[in-house]
Order: sequence, then structure tokens, then C-alpha cells
Amino acid sequence: ALKEPKGVERFLSQEEIARLIPVIKESQSPFLYLAVTLAVSTGARRSEIMGLPWKQVNVKTGQIRLTETKNGESRTIMVGEPALSLLKQRSKIKHLHTALVFPNEEGTAPVDLTKAWKTALEAAQIKDFRWHDLRHTFATWRRQAGTPTHKLQRLGGWKTREMVERYAHV
Repeated sequence: ALKEPKGVERFLSQEEIARLIPVIKESQSPFLYLAVTLAVSTGARRSEIMGLPWKQVNVKTGQIRLTETKNGESRTIMVGEPALSLLKQRSKIKHLHTALVFPNEEGTAPVDLTKAWKTALEAAQIKDFRWHDLRHTFATWRRQAGTPTHKLQRLGGWKTREMVERYAHV
């Protein structure tokens, strides 16, 4: 197989997401489905999702306040369905010994979903796809739905229009 040139980024096709969803729903990790759904529907980075404390989540309004972002600027993201319903379900069974939405067993740090993620991708027969590509998937799907660049830039927390163009593929 030929390697894709640098700069060519990956996003999920409708066929791939249709294969991935049932697999991540059945994952041994109780967090994988919610985490992937949040990533695809909000464009939030893995570090933003995995490090998310409950105090920054408002399940009533569907808003998440991201304060620990890569570019250092906090932003508020809206969570739509089905991610919001999943967050509401998770909020009813949150662990009392941790502030995190996605805690490890000790509650001391974010859970590591690497193994569950790789297992799911293999089971869904999705090749050459990284967690970060979920951000490309979000941007591409929003672009295809007609979201203008300036709005997409705000939603994804990108500093420049050029960065939006690197993520949103038509």
C-alpha cells in the first residue's frame, strides 16, 4: 500500500461510522461510546474530552466549557444528540471519588482508551485512522452540512481560517 502524502488527512465516511458505532457501543470500555460520540459531534480534542471535569459540563443546557485547550483560549461548545443523552446518562452514575467525566479506576487521572479504541477500529475494519482524525471528521461533516468557515473556526477552536481548511474536507 502506498503511503498518503503528508497533509492528506483522514475522516470517517458514512459507511465507516455505520460500522464503528455498533462496535464502540459493545466495547468493554464503558467510556468509549460517549467519548467518540463527543469527539465527532463537538470537534473537541482528545485531551479536552479526556481531561473534562463535571464542573465544566452543563447537561441541562447542553454546554461544555473547555478551559484547558491546546491554544490556551477557553471556549464553550454545544453538545447535541445523541452525545447529550449519553452525557446525561453518565452524569447519573458518576464516581464520587473523582471530578472527571472519564476517570481511570482510581479516579486519579483520565482513563486510557487507547486499547479499546484500537480494538474497535480493528473490529470495524477501519484502517489508517487515529483518534485525532475524529476532529477532521467533525469539521468535514459540518462543512458538508454548510457550516461557514468563520462559524466552524469558532466551534473547533482554531486560531486561523487556514487551520479550519486543513481540517474541513469537502
